[in-house]
Amino acid sequence: MSDTAVESKHEPRAIRRKYTGNLESVREKIQTSQLINRLNGFALQHEDPQTGKPVEMSATQVKAAIALLKKTVPDLTQVEMSAEVALTRHEEGLSELE
Repeated sequence: MSDTAVESKHEPRAIRRKYTGNLESVREKIQTSQLINRLNGFALQHEDPQTGKPVEMSATQVKAAIALLKKTVPDLTQVEMSAEVALTRHEEGLSELE
């Protein structure tokens, strides 16, 4: 037998089966994080790691990135909640049960 690794014809199928459900979710998270990083770099005037120059984006690119983020990141808008709370003393609750 040689020293080179021999791949089983069953391994790729098993791996695919294991990650099929999460693959799209992982892909979406990676793309979302790339959009966030790009927008942060632009807004904070960071350097682009590939070019060494400040991140530049056109208005159209910014709008498109924000539109895509709205589809993938939950909106954290303020939610108003109203409720009535009634406090009763323990003794009053016991007397109501009698």
